[in-house]
Amino acid sequence: MLKAPMPKLSTPEMIVRTIQKMIQRGRFQPGQKLPGQRELAEHLNVSRASLREALSTLEALDLVRTRAGQGTYIHDRKLAKPLPMHDWKFADQYALSEVYEFRYFTETAAARLAAVQIEDREIATLREYHAKLARALQEEDVMVSTSHDYEFHRYIMLCSRNRLFVDLYDRFQKIFHETQMLPYARHERLSEVIEEHGRIVEAIARRDGDAAADCLGQHLLNATERIGIPMTRVGPGADRKP
Repeated sequence: MLKAPMPKLSTPEMIVRTIQKMIQRGRFQPGQKLPGQRELAEHLNVSRASLREALSTLEALDLVRTRAGQGTYIHDRKLAKPLPMHDWKFADQYALSEVYEFRYFTETAAARLAAVQIEDREIATLREYHAKLARALQEEDVMVSTSHDYEFHRYIMLCSRNRLFVDLYDRFQKIFHETQMLPYARHERLSEVIEEHGRIVEAIARRDGDAAADCLGQHLLNATERIGIPMTRVGPGADRKP
């Protein structure tokens, strides 16, 4: 049976998780200004570089807002307007739509292969990964949720029995993880992620390759819709013109 390694949170990701828990426990209130970066870095015993990366992630997740010349504030979702899509941090390498297109073609192919080759024990493992994601979302642990999301998709790559798929997924781990994180800024739509993952699991469990590919492809298209990225070159009704 294939076994995917547990994802390890980086220092910035651990900072994100720590600050999120501080928000949940009332240490920081909605609308409250965070301490300055130097003070906060010293309090958390982390470098300012790691803290800056964590704050960027928190803003991408719509948990904080940065106001030019004023500082960083805890996002009050009851009062604030929706946050426009933050700058794509890998824009100097690939357009966000390019990454989603690549994921669409490779992951749908992997899902189709996985469905016809997966073993019963591996189906149980895939269900376990899905359950871990559901629990993390129920506990509102967004950072761990995004790691479980990555873990779920990577395991499907493993079950495809195509080592090149897995190698590419690992090589571009940071980029793919970022695309999996962006839809989590839409807090009111997180239940959709669980439902879509569930449909992928059931299609693979039925060993229906076409359905597995369709469910995974639709999940990725829905993710791009949640973050406002138009995808016109992939999926049903795609523009096939050269």
